[in-house]
Amino acid sequence: MKVGVYDAKSKLSRMIDLACDGEDVVITRNGEEMVRLTPIRKKKRDWIGMYAGKIKIHDNFDDPLEEFEEYS
Repeated sequence: MKVGVYDAKSKLSRMIDLACDGEDVVITRNGEEMVRLTPIRKKKRDWIGMYAGKIKIHDNFDDPLEEFEEYS
């Protein structure tokens, strides 16, 4: 899809959708190609296990805290 700068102002949302769907979107000025609209591909993160080996839970983690003894 090629569109002029003037038309691009009112069609930006549609142009973004087309670019994200894989269509080539080019913005022109006075008939000359100036800008190509391309989507940013987000990296998939593997959240499961991403902190493996980085967090240590001590054996006394769930022991009562002295500061809160009066509340028990």
